[in-house]
Amino acid sequence: MELAGWWLVLETTGRSAQVGIVHNGETMHQESLAESRRHARDLARSAQTLLQSVNSSLREVSGVLISRGPGSYTGLRVGMISAQSLAYATGCPLVMIDTFAAVAAQTPESVATVEIISDAQQDHVYHQRFCRTESGAWLAVDELRITALGDWLVQLPADVPISGPGVRTFDAKIPAAIPRIGSDAQQPGILGMIAVARHAGPNGNRHAILTPIAEATPLYLRGSSAEEKLKQQTKSATAS
Repeated sequence: MELAGWWLVLETTGRSAQVGIVHNGETMHQESLAESRRHARDLARSAQTLLQSVNSSLREVSGVLISRGPGSYTGLRVGMISAQSLAYATGCPLVMIDTFAAVAAQTPESVATVEIISDAQQDHVYHQRFCRTESGAWLAVDELRITALGDWLVQLPADVPISGPGVRTFDAKIPAAIPRIGSDAQQPGILGMIAVARHAGPNGNRHAILTPIAEATPLYLRGSSAEEKLKQQTKSATAS
């Protein structure tokens, strides 16, 4: 996918958010926003400020990249709404980037296979394995799943390194013998998202989805923490 002109990049799957601007496929500027500023108005304001810093404006934006998950329920919802609003305002394409593919794209060139994980709450993990292709792109070799941490550890090959935000969360529970990608590459970021988009064709691929703005939705495999808690309470009440 050719990122010609100015593109906005939004990454909101974690506690903090990242906003970046890209010109002809090269990152120009990016800003991190603390959790307290991870709101639609702050994301839009940050995007406008970054564009102004390079003497550009929303009118000149050619497209928007948004990280679609998995990740923080609130972050995903706010990020997607912000991306849709910016795409509507500029009349430009919206491309959803798989968050785990973006993390895989940050893996060192010496690694050919990596397992990406993140916290799915209640001692469960989101997990998905990726392999590097001859072109240098990373493609998933299985489906994104949620599995109990103990069950996931049993099925993980000992020689497959792990990465993703879940490594920090579960580090103490994961055997030291399992190789880990460096901590600087474990969190989803702007550069990984750009790499995924650049390896996609003009109409995108399974990890970089060119989508109608109104149909863009985050990648959820479970409800919010509140919804999951209510579900568990309802289940317990029914059982008793």
